[in-house]
Amino acid sequence: MFVSTVSGPAAPESLGITLPSEHLIADFATPEDSEAGWRRVGRTRPTAAAEAAFHESAVRIEMLGALNLGAPNRDNLRLDHELLAIAEAGEFGRLGGGAIVDQTSTGLGRNPRALRRIADATGLAVVMGAGWHHPAWSPELADRSTESLAAEIAAELEAGVDGIRAGFIGRIGAIDPGVELERRLLLAVAAAARQTGAPVNIARSATIADTLAVLDILEAEGVGAAAIALGDGAALLARPEELDAVLARGVYVQFDQLGDIPTILTEVSDHDIAQGVLGLAARGLAGQLLISQGVRRKIDLNAFGGNGYGFILEQYLPYLRMFGADDGLLTLLTEANPQRWLSMRAPGAGS
Repeated sequence: MFVSTVSGPAAPESLGITLPSEHLIADFATPEDSEAGWRRVGRTRPTAAAEAAFHESAVRIEMLGALNLGAPNRDNLRLDHELLAIAEAGEFGRLGGGAIVDQTSTGLGRNPRALRRIADATGLAVVMGAGWHHPAWSPELADRSTESLAAEIAAELEAGVDGIRAGFIGRIGAIDPGVELERRLLLAVAAAARQTGAPVNIARSATIADTLAVLDILEAEGVGAAAIALGDGAALLARPEELDAVLARGVYVQFDQLGDIPTILTEVSDHDIAQGVLGLAARGLAGQLLISQGVRRKIDLNAFGGNGYGFILEQYLPYLRMFGADDGLLTLLTEANPQRWLSMRAPGAGS
């Protein structure tokens, strides 16, 4: 078994402490600055003069309150400074971290060469995703067949992009399996995963019915549950029956926005996730859990007032330990589980 990093294949156990859902270089800004473009990705375009000016401003410290409450700002949604990414990711390494899984798929500014340079500069293992985030972010997919999409995803895993190989498929955004183009992308993901043996990371859908339907399709198309990580899992803690339904499928559930500054809009806090993780561990389900910060905005970085890539190591693991988590559980969450999810069978290896 091996993990495909941007620097080449690595033994899973060599990764050390692994963050399974982060962004090092990414662009979450609305891709088309028009009414239709904003609507397509489910956002409302700022029209008032003050809101429009705020959207166009560079991030400054006095803006942090509004940004944490979700005020639209293009600069905040762009992780576009490579040297800053090296410094921020390097801090995770200095704290004892070993690997970062970059969930930036096509449509969100994925930059394979930059990821390789960040890996080289920090000594971290960096794992890159393959495929597209979502058809809403890549309207050019409308003219593509399932077969051509699957072939391109598989090529990114097997041959690489500019010679740099992806190590998983994703992150795929929330899919509505009733929308033909979204279903087409999902089927392409399944076909590429089946061909390559690559793991898949996909966001939770808008409803539990759609989420379970997505998992049904992946299973029916030959993708094993152990290869699937379902992102944006924290909201399911507020709906235990839905969380149980997902876990019953055998997939990983990923709690991937730890360290966000809590606001009045926070529905599931870091404390809630800690209690949820401990409760699930007591039920014997710790082997299906992944935790990560999900850095995706400038204000998530240390340099802009956030907790950075080191939050889990510096603050969250001690917090879990305070509530009774032992070394075995912490190692499972930060090493064994992400390494197992990322592992691929070497070509020609037996079953």
